[in-house]
Amino acid sequence: MHRCANTVGSASPIDAEVLARATAEVQRASRVLVMSHWRPDGDAIGCVVALREVLRALGKQVLAGLPDEIPGRYAFMAESEPLANFAAGREQMDAFAPDLVIVADTSARGQLEPVVPFLEASTARRLVVDHHVTYDIDKSLEIRDTSAGATGLVLADWFAAAGWSVNRTAADALFVAMATDTGWFRFSSADGRMYRAAAGLIDAHGVQPDRLYQQLYLSESPARLRLLAELLGSLELHAGGRLAACHVTREMFERTGAHYWETEDLINEPQRIGCVRVTVLLIEEPDGKVRMSLRSKDDVNVATIAEQFGGGGHQRAAGARAAGPLVETKKKVVAAIEAAVNLP
Repeated sequence: MHRCANTVGSASPIDAEVLARATAEVQRASRVLVMSHWRPDGDAIGCVVALREVLRALGKQVLAGLPDEIPGRYAFMAESEPLANFAAGREQMDAFAPDLVIVADTSARGQLEPVVPFLEASTARRLVVDHHVTYDIDKSLEIRDTSAGATGLVLADWFAAAGWSVNRTAADALFVAMATDTGWFRFSSADGRMYRAAAGLIDAHGVQPDRLYQQLYLSESPARLRLLAELLGSLELHAGGRLAACHVTREMFERTGAHYWETEDLINEPQRIGCVRVTVLLIEEPDGKVRMSLRSKDDVNVATIAEQFGGGGHQRAAGARAAGPLVETKKKVVAAIEAAVNLP
């Protein structure tokens, strides 16, 4: 075991009293349930794995899982020990009977739908650890840092402040959380604090970024590449080329053989176009609902656009889920984005 490397040269902006209260909540708990959101990404999965490892090292009984299956891209993170799928039912959570529930990387009820009945019935204290701006779930305490580029960075700061041990599995998980949520450190959210934290994981724990990158991004299926080709074929430019809109239908999934989780990061492809300021990707789900992802290159706040459709997120990265159909949803979201990019 090693101590969690401090983010050398930069202090966490999180209030020390908040971190101390969260640490005390964990110390008084004996059975901790750890979860994140459905449609889990690298930050969500990395946080759940890191929390499981660190809390167990403290002697806690831990049940760690997600309200969804793990996307194939991240399957390697659950090879040594599977994460529970809470969407299969609440029996496992009820039987575990936690006295503390930690929800990481989301504060939105809509991202926790499969586990909302359990959360509403549970008498366990609830700690939320997040970096998103939008939130609407009840909590006993929260550690929220909207300046952090990933919730994994918030956890790293908390672990360091508490003096808790981090093993290699937790270090890899924290690195995956930080790297994936910043586009492998390409986005503006990858500031000096993020780089220092990542470097600390490499230096103190032997994290190998090249190995993790290969497992995440150089192990794609042929079906995903076929899906990318179809997605690019749907590309439309609006607002004088400042808005790129594309979509994926159920028929596209059938033709290519791709899985729904293989759409992760596809929204970044149209951003290669120089004149594009905002990109929206709409994905038709099996039940006919439409999941939308929005990205902004500059000061267009896509979180406020997502909120119009019941979603949320960050200024430059947000999402929502609409009732559909896809064609009508596309018209509405394109109109909303056009209004935003045409503002002076």
